[in-house]
Amino acid sequence: MHWLIKCRSKPDTDALRLATIDAHRRFLDGYPEVTWYSGPIFTDDNRNAIGSLRLIEFPGRDAALAYIHADPYTKAGIFEAINVERWKPALDVRQRDYPRKEGTMQFVIHCHDKPDGGARRAPLEGAHFEYMKAHRGIVVARGALLDDDVRFDEAWHCCNVGLLAAMGVTKEQLRFTALQLLQDAIAPIEGR
Repeated sequence: MHWLIKCRSKPDTDALRLATIDAHRRFLDGYPEVTWYSGPIFTDDNRNAIGSLRLIEFPGRDAALAYIHADPYTKAGIFEAINVERWKPALDVRQRDYPRKEGTMQFVIHCHDKPDGGARRAPLEGAHFEYMKAHRGIVVARGALLDDDVRFDEAWHCCNVGLLAAMGVTKEQLRFTALQLLQDAIAPIEGR
């Protein structure tokens, strides 16, 4: 099973993060075969880390939770919130396989469906596919987030959350591109 682990840092933990970063990196280095993506979440100006994102593969939720609770950042009390959700990767690309581009930033769009999202999404599947195909040059990872009881092969019909992580824009384009991708993705659903 694949998991999205998104952690939000407590305020004013920069010094604690710096004191723990070497142990944290050694911890991450112990999981190269199961890690699809791992990295900090920064403020829009790229100056302060405000969290952490992992796309990772473990046999079950208990193993994913054990992993994040063993992270030196978690043990040091840096995170105020930790969210763990099942993830169905739509691309077979891992972070280490994706070439970084000078002058770009990575950003995450993490969306949760409305209660009737599956029904709203069904007639848009073709348009969504074409939209994602047109933006494949900046997409690092994407895929649906799942409830724990949803079978993998039913994900597109039963999932109630979605994720897009993208790369390939300059700092100046970052906010506009993220908002535009999100607006374009939900505009048909919202009737705009």
